[in-house]
Order: sequence, then C-alpha cells, then structure tokens
Amino acid sequence: MKKLFKNTLKNKEMNNYADSWQPLKMVAFSRLYNINIPDNITMIMDNTFYKCKSLKEITMSDKVIYLMSGVFSYCDSLMSITIPDTVAHIDYGVFYKCKSLTSITIPDNITDIGVDVFYGCESLKAVIFKGKTLDDVKQMQNYPFGIEDESIFKFS
Repeated sequence: MKKLFKNTLKNKEMNNYADSWQPLKMVAFSRLYNINIPDNITMIMDNTFYKCKSLKEITMSDKVIYLMSGVFSYCDSLMSITIPDTVAHIDYGVFYKCKSLTSITIPDNITDIGVDVFYGCESLKAVIFKGKTLDDVKQMQNYPFGIEDESIFKFS
C-alpha cells in the first residue's frame, strides 16, 4: 500500500493521493494552504484537517459523499466552501471554530447535519441551503447546528 502523503509538502498543495485509499485520513499539516480532494476519495475521515490553521481553500470532487466529525475544525484561515452536491451527511463539528469562515453552500440532498457543525464560526454571514426552505431546515435534526442567529440562513 502506498503512503497517503510524503513527510514534507514543498508546494503547500496536495493533489496526488494514493490510489488505494478510499477514506482520506491524515494528521494536521500546519502549512497547508489549499487542497484538491480527488475523485478516488469518497469520505473524509474524522479530524482530517484539524487545526490546519493556514488552510484557505478546499476543492472537493463530486465523489465525496460524507464529511466525518471535526474534518475542518479549527481551520482558522478557511473563509468559504462549497460542498459538492453528492455529499449527503455532514457529521458533528465539521466546521467547529472556523473563525474566518464567512459563507458556505449546503447542497439540497443533505439530510443530516450534526451537532455544533458551525459552533464558534464567528465570521459566518451566510449559510446557503440549495433547494430548501427555512421550514425544511428547521425540521432537520440538530437545528440550528451551533448557529445563534438564523437570519444568516439563505435559500436558493
């Protein structure tokens, strides 16, 4: 089996992954600025990018279906993210204390959002739900997902 990542990252990008890995699992890289999650990854495991304080940009393939707990928690530089339409589940605390996160787009097929997904996201101004109404979102388990002000919920 190939190693998932080499010990050092020279260009601060991670575009090449071991073909044999389906779930993505790694320890925090403090100097990781952006990441492209390729087609061979279907789930991103617990705390994969935990405390990647320099991580600003994430591009996920449309093969990702599951974001496990705490995946992007404490990613202080992460400002916005669009979750692929293929993702059906966002586990608890995925964006916990992402202090710079200002906006996020949630696909319409999301049926489950975990506890405190957005807790401590003090800069969050817009959570955009595709294809849902406020009533739909309020019916979801764990509403309001760690958000105190529901006026930031937007619908498209």
